[in-house]
Amino acid sequence: AVEKQPDAAFNTLGGGDHLVVWTEGDAGSNLRGVRVSTAGAVATPFDVSLAAGGQLEASVAFDGANFLVAWTNNSAGKDIYGTRITPADAILDTTVCGMTVCGGKVISNAVDGQERPSVSCNGTDCLMIWEDLRTQATTGRDIYGVRWDPDFTADGAEFALTANSRDQNQPAVGNAG
Repeated sequence: AVEKQPDAAFNTLGGGDHLVVWTEGDAGSNLRGVRVSTAGAVATPFDVSLAAGGQLEASVAFDGANFLVAWTNNSAGKDIYGTRITPADAILDTTVCGMTVCGGKVISNAVDGQERPSVSCNGTDCLMIWEDLRTQATTGRDIYGVRWDPDFTADGAEFALTANSRDQNQPAVGNAG
C-alpha cells in the first residue's frame, strides 16, 4: 500500500503521545492513524475512515482532551469531514455507510466542493480552515473556516476568510503551543 499526506499532533496531557494520520492506498484510499510515543514506540495502526471514494489531505490537532482530525472526503464530490479521537484511539464521531462505520462528521458540504483542510486548537476551541470552491465561478477558490467547541459542535456558521477575484489555495493554520 502507498502511504501519503501524513500529519501529526502531540498530546499535551500526561501521556504525551503523538497521533500520526495519513492516506493509505491509491484509488479508494482509507484514512489511517497510529500513536507514537515520545520514545519512538509505534502502536498498532488503526482505521480512522473507510468511506468509499477515498479520504485525502488529513490534518490533525490536539484540543486539550482529544485529537481533532479533518480530511477531504472524495466520495460524493469533495467535502470536509472530521472526527475526534481519544488518546486511547477511540473514534468519537462516526457516520454509518451501509453496514460499516466509514467516516466522521460532515464539517462542510457546500456546493462545488471543499478540500485541503487545516486544523489548529488552543485547548479551549479549534479553528478549521479549508480551500472552498463554492464561489469558484465568480471569485475563484476562497478560504473558508469554522470554529469548533471541544464537544465538536460548530461555534457559529462557516465564514469566508478570503473572497477576491484571484484563487486562494492550500491554506494552513498553526497550532497553539
